[in-house]
Amino acid sequence: MASSEELIYLESVDASSINSSTPREHLMSASSIAAERGHPAESFVRTASGRTITPQAFSDVAADVAIRPARGVAARAIEASQWGLPVGADYVARHWSSAPLSDPDAFGRLDPPNWPQTYASLPGDPWTTMARPAAMYGSATDVRLTSDGHSAISLNYCRDPLATSYCVVAHDLDSGRLRLLTRLRTAIESHGDLSISPDNSYLLAGFPTPQLIDLRTGHSARLGGDEYRAATWYPLAGPSCLLAVTGGHDAPPWRLVVLDLQTLRATPLADLPRRTDGVQVAADGTIAARMNPVGEEAWFDELVVSTDGGRSFEPVAPLHGPSGWRRRSTRPRWLCAEPPEATPVVLEQRFEEFLRAEPLDNRADVAEIRWILGFVAKDITQRVLRLQERPAIADDLIAQLRVLGSLTLYDPEMAGAMCVEVVPIAREAARTAAGARDTETLAQMLLEQIAPLFVMQFGTTG
Repeated sequence: MASSEELIYLESVDASSINSSTPREHLMSASSIAAERGHPAESFVRTASGRTITPQAFSDVAADVAIRPARGVAARAIEASQWGLPVGADYVARHWSSAPLSDPDAFGRLDPPNWPQTYASLPGDPWTTMARPAAMYGSATDVRLTSDGHSAISLNYCRDPLATSYCVVAHDLDSGRLRLLTRLRTAIESHGDLSISPDNSYLLAGFPTPQLIDLRTGHSARLGGDEYRAATWYPLAGPSCLLAVTGGHDAPPWRLVVLDLQTLRATPLADLPRRTDGVQVAADGTIAARMNPVGEEAWFDELVVSTDGGRSFEPVAPLHGPSGWRRRSTRPRWLCAEPPEATPVVLEQRFEEFLRAEPLDNRADVAEIRWILGFVAKDITQRVLRLQERPAIADDLIAQLRVLGSLTLYDPEMAGAMCVEVVPIAREAARTAAGARDTETLAQMLLEQIAPLFVMQFGTTG
């Protein structure tokens, strides 16, 4: 198997299995869980050796690392415990979305669930310990770096007044610009791990109907109807080969196959014992998968690893922990250095023609953008109120404002309103805080972080 520092994975905890009769009791139980875990975040990143990567103040829903530039990206959200709630209260924010009048003290200041945003580090910081917001377009649910470290591809949940969609967005980390590649209009296509081809030309996205997306044009096509439910690049078998999973949600048999996109031939590799919802493969052939656990009928997948070509799998972490809470390890990432020049992917001619025939859907919709703007503006307003209570978190507010700034490009009126409303509130918060930074310095920092983003453009093609 790959060395213990090469495999990283998301570890998530679901606290809904706690026995409690009141929200306050649930809050205290969640705090106990966080103490047992040794980490307050709802989800965080570990290496296979147990090293924790995610900074304490954040929770990651996805993370990736590019080895050659030693750079990392993450889909990350600031936790509710940042705003004065007890450690572990982030779980409650997910499971108790509103505060009953009978228990206002514990829940009067709960934030709504935060939208994970795309964070990127500078080269030389593979664990994103000093990462800052790169951009936001909807709520990032998965993220991948190209092997050169210049671009991040994210899968984002967003919506407009008429439809819910999952968008694939390219982030140019050098210029800060965004490019909407395409939309996956069907919600069922939203899950699963992203996988970028070794030559950085194509992306696999979606589960249980994975799609192949051309990163240069945004064109996309399904791999083969409902035949495949998960797929990842498998260069060990050839530059145009995928490792794919066949079978339905509750319809065995489930099998691992090698799919050659140049010939569209599928070669059986191994039978799978249970439903598999995601798959990744390391450079040495070690396979990691998100698999339905034995005896588990719900949606709790666990991370399993195979070193014998998929014939047997061992869990990385037990599903159930000491307090009865559920522990899930998802979205494995293999930290393998890609070759400087990879052999180009070649598609079978008919498949390539079909791929090009698919209509593009990569224009930023005005209604969609305004919905996102409104949601984020509300979120920022709540954070400004927190700033009045706890001015020491001004740096986190600035980080959030940078993200909002990347959206206000579409709405100059909102941009002006933000400057008019936020800066005076920040100044007042700084005046009333013992030991806070100088008010003018704080205001200037806010403006310096936002202003450059107003002149950036959201690039589209098609």
